[in-house]
Amino acid sequence: MSSELFLRIMNAVEAHDEYFVQKRNAANVLGLTCFQKVTAAMRMFTYGVPADETTPISAKGNPQS
Repeated sequence: MSSELFLRIMNAVEAHDEYFVQKRNAANVLGLTCFQKVTAAMRMFTYGVPADETTPISAKGNPQS
């Protein structure tokens, strides 16, 4: 998938569903980015793996993980 197509999909998903917007938690720590959440969702769709198997992969760039 081209990066341009992925970014278009990511922006559309973020505009449609508030879950994909990056937010702060109760400890005022930023959660996963929209990019990380959409990547995890795409992996779940593509490979048919459960969410708990995709989280460590998609959260690699997140300093809180």
